[in-house]
Amino acid sequence: MYQRANKTCSHNLKWHLALTFSFVILTGCATLRPTNISNVPTINVANVKVPPLKNIPQKTVSVNILDNRDSQYRENTEALQRELRRAVTLSLKSQGIAVNSTSTNVLLMSVQDQQVGEYKDGCVKMNAMLAIPQVANLYSDATSCFEMKSPVSDVSMGSDINQAYEMALSTVFQNLSTNLLKLTAVKK
Repeated sequence: MYQRANKTCSHNLKWHLALTFSFVILTGCATLRPTNISNVPTINVANVKVPPLKNIPQKTVSVNILDNRDSQYRENTEALQRELRRAVTLSLKSQGIAVNSTSTNVLLMSVQDQQVGEYKDGCVKMNAMLAIPQVANLYSDATSCFEMKSPVSDVSMGSDINQAYEMALSTVFQNLSTNLLKLTAVKK
């Protein structure tokens, strides 16, 4: 009897240690990812959906990124601007649009923090204006949240600001593409 109880206790101890170790590993992985609007995202450009961007003269734009988040979130402004510039440049390049600082076509993107209902930490608002001189100023905006709440309580289980930025950029590019296509209809 003692031997069986000892084996069961040993088995339970191993199970608890494995479970605790798994939890520590998962918690460690979760804390390494940017989780809220004050963090600088790591945008996976493969997750940003960019439709064709037609009717941009010379197929070039200059890009300006503004950080309009509340001052409490702006401790990493330069790093955020670099990451967004990288993601936007690669996204435009995927559609044959070159980023050139001397281009007369200007893409201005602004990032803001935005609360949507009870969600705030995992939300981002992006506004974009594509200015094509003597043709049009095209606008696009998107608010995207990627925050998870517990299904049994109001406790936040975490957010992923990377995915919020990726979804917002996809929406901004989709809207710009739609607006650029309307320029063709006006010209005809």
